[in-house]
Amino acid sequence: MTARKAQADQSELTGKELAPTHFSKDELSAIDDFDAAIALAIGAYGDIVDAGDDILFGDGFKVATDKVKRNRLCDTPLLFLDWAFKESEFDPEREWVVAHVVQRLENGGVAKWVITDGGTGIARDLRAYTDKTGRDGGVLFNEGLRVSDYLTDAETGVPHSKQEEREYMIARKKTAPATTFYLNV
Repeated sequence: MTARKAQADQSELTGKELAPTHFSKDELSAIDDFDAAIALAIGAYGDIVDAGDDILFGDGFKVATDKVKRNRLCDTPLLFLDWAFKESEFDPEREWVVAHVVQRLENGGVAKWVITDGGTGIARDLRAYTDKTGRDGGVLFNEGLRVSDYLTDAETGVPHSKQEEREYMIARKKTAPATTFYLNV
């Protein structure tokens, strides 16, 4: 079935002109799981392109989650290619940083990451460096990142000292875990 015929079938049902499709109403209705959708696309296009593997869909840099930062970017060489500061939407007194970072892998390859941070760690360190030197990139951190885990007051988010942690435990006040990532220098 042609895309125009499939579109005509859908338009007939809805009375509206829809986006062109390669699939009939029956084919689209028959999709009942992800594998069926993949099979239908392969039938129409011959294969499936993984957008994460196709450079045409981006620059190859993936956003580093906290899990990635913790498990992959601590204690490993990172080249901060460039970074830019953005104003926080929630707190005009704070800013956050977006950095393009290349990780050196043990096999000699690279992984490319976008690191975002708006806290007292990476963002603050890069802001201080930029203010002092005027540079906004081209900095190698041979030890990558380091992580600090701590507790905060559950209501205010204010971090505790070790003494306050003990007092909170004794008083059974609510705490919340928090994490800050730093440049490991």
